[in-house]
Amino acid sequence: MFERNYKFYLAFENNICTDYYTEKLLNPLEHEIVPIVFGGADYEHGFPQGSLINVVDFPNPKDLAHYLRTMTEEQYNGCLQWKASYRVLYANDDCVLCELLHDSAYTRGEQILPPSYGGNYSKWWNDSCHNDLIYELKGKGGW
Repeated sequence: MFERNYKFYLAFENNICTDYYTEKLLNPLEHEIVPIVFGGADYEHGFPQGSLINVVDFPNPKDLAHYLRTMTEEQYNGCLQWKASYRVLYANDDCVLCELLHDSAYTRGEQILPPSYGGNYSKWWNDSCHNDLIYELKGKGGW
């Protein structure tokens, strides 16, 4: 149903946090739909190149709309090329926790948090959300 009716899917986060993306982002990736994202995650390093469109790459909604309306079929298909090499996998949180606990780097006490936090779990947990990001975007003009 999705593919027949929609080419794009708005996957906007309600929590703008570093290293977090909504599970809603995975739904369109399973179909022939290109997600349009807005959030705090590093999408360039967490997803195949060209597989999604990031709102923050556009100075305002008008430019984003123009890009979407003038996108050629070739450009659109380019956003789906990653499907030839990758697929969407789901793992429940319990499995991820078990993998971390059994991972030798974790059990040796090596850093598993993103380098930007220097291994400071408290800083990552408490300071990784950007409550003012929407206001920052509005300051860019147009959002």
